[in-house]
Amino acid sequence: SDSRISYTVQSKYGTCKIMVAFVPVLEIAKVVAKYKNSILKYNPRCFLSLKNNTINPKIRSTIKDKKTNEIALYNNGITILSDDTIFNSQVAIKDTAQLIIKNPQIVNGGQTAYTVASIYEDDPDYMEHFEGKEVLVKIITFLGEYKESDKLSLIEEISKATNEQTPVKEVDRRSNDKIQIEYQEKIYRDFGYFYNRKMGEFYDGLNHNFITRDMVVDRAVFMRVASSIQGEIAKARRNSDEILFRTEHFDQIFLNTNIYKKYMYGYFCHQYLTELEKGFANKKNNKYGVNTYGNALRYGKYAVTYVVSKYYLESLELHDYLNNVRMYTDIILGQWLQYEQYIVKKEHNRDYFYQETEEDGLIKYYYNYDGYYKGRTINKDLKQYKFVIQSQ
Repeated sequence: SDSRISYTVQSKYGTCKIMVAFVPVLEIAKVVAKYKNSILKYNPRCFLSLKNNTINPKIRSTIKDKKTNEIALYNNGITILSDDTIFNSQVAIKDTAQLIIKNPQIVNGGQTAYTVASIYEDDPDYMEHFEGKEVLVKIITFLGEYKESDKLSLIEEISKATNEQTPVKEVDRRSNDKIQIEYQEKIYRDFGYFYNRKMGEFYDGLNHNFITRDMVVDRAVFMRVASSIQGEIAKARRNSDEILFRTEHFDQIFLNTNIYKKYMYGYFCHQYLTELEKGFANKKNNKYGVNTYGNALRYGKYAVTYVVSKYYLESLELHDYLNNVRMYTDIILGQWLQYEQYIVKKEHNRDYFYQETEEDGLIKYYYNYDGYYKGRTINKDLKQYKFVIQSQ
């Protein structure tokens, strides 16, 4: 009984009980190795996405290279959520107790949990490494009746608060937001695609060929497509994921409406453009299809996506999305060379397209399409330019 601390907390959603105890590292390793992503449901990252982190080698070294229990001194511990927790010290073994946790979820300490699980899975001599080593665990148990919405809100707040001081990226911090979960469910329901809101979420499915990579919707590309559809073409190409997934921008783009269908329409357009770009990869005299489509495929994918998505119709049948988007993409691409001829003549684009007279009197022309497609004038140009859509 003196090896743990229990404390009851009243939150605005209900009552919680906090228990803090040191538990054998081996038990954490066994549980996480067995349940993997299902025990990380409310963690910002999935099991395998925790692999690429500079913290892992340090934890691994503390476990494997030290014979004594330094992990208990060095590690900040693991935070676990529980629906019910039972602690029983009457097990007839000295200094030993039984801890039962119902529906456990690790919301903080995922790096530690992943690393000890990987040692357990990969090393046949794991018992030698784990012997006598324990890690601090904080268990938060929900007491009494909780509304499901209140419980999820509290979990989200706990998850965000406990991860604020760790190097969790904004794109990961948003992974469990309710709106992304809804988008994921609806995209799968309507299109059969897997929106990858959490890095590594579909690794096992891909690794075992249950699903193909082209059916997994890249969350960063999806955000950029959505941003371009909302008229932020330059930002879609210029800004980092960290900026795009910040709350102020995220909340403007991920709207709680059926706009996810239009976003998927745009995503299909981007997929098609990427497919076309690959077709020009080995064409030395027409790399990126510049002679055919100008810089649309190299720099202008989000610009083309914006234009094509303007012709999206809510009445469009789901099974017609791919054919429809390819048709309009081909029509718009067929006019892209004319569009680029239009923009290079505009006075407000002189920062990107200009000419200089050399000392020998020759005129040299400069074309900075890379800068233009992420610059300050492209949004205005695309909204003003009239593409011609002939009736089909």
